This record gives sequence, structure tokens and C-alpha cells, in this order.
Amino acid sequence: MNKSDTIKILNDYNKWRRGGDDEALMPEPFDIGLALESAVKVLGEDDQQALLDEIKHKDAVIEVMRETLEEARCQLTDRADCRQEDSIFADRRNEGH
Repeated sequence: MNKSDTIKILNDYNKWRRGGDDEALMPEPFDIGLALESAVKVLGEDDQQALLDEIKHKDAVIEVMRETLEEARCQLTDRADCRQEDSIFADRRNEGH
């Protein structure tokens, strides 16, 4: 069932259920069931996408924190491997990471 049909059936059902329109007819129970299933599916997909977006954001924050901590560690030590990594961090900052 497409989104516009889902909305229409659920709106018609709600009008009938509330008795707000004397001419409102109850939609077919089968159609009401399909509309409810469609609405639940769409809402579930929205929740899944929101969760994925939140995970991506947190992963990006964690990566920035990891790089910041590693850069701080290198600044506190005078190790040769850190001097090489410093140039990597500078390159990443220049790229907008």
C-alpha cells in the first residue's frame, strides 16, 4: 500500500471512529489492517534510519577523539614514530577531517 492510500484510509477511519462527519463511512476492516501495517512499517524504517544516523555520528565523534588523543600522546612524547604521525594528522586537518 502506498503512503497516500495509507494516510487516506487512516484519516477516513479516524473520522468515522470519532463520529465527526455524519456522512463518513467505515473503511473496510481489511483496508484498515493494511493501512495500519503500512504505517507501522514506515515508522519502523524511520526508527532504523535514525538509529543508523546516530551510530554514524557517534563513530565520527569517536574517530575524532581517537585522533585527538593520539596527537596529544605524540606531543607529550618525543618519539620518531610520532613525528611521522604528526604529518599525517596535519594532512587530515588540511583535508577537512
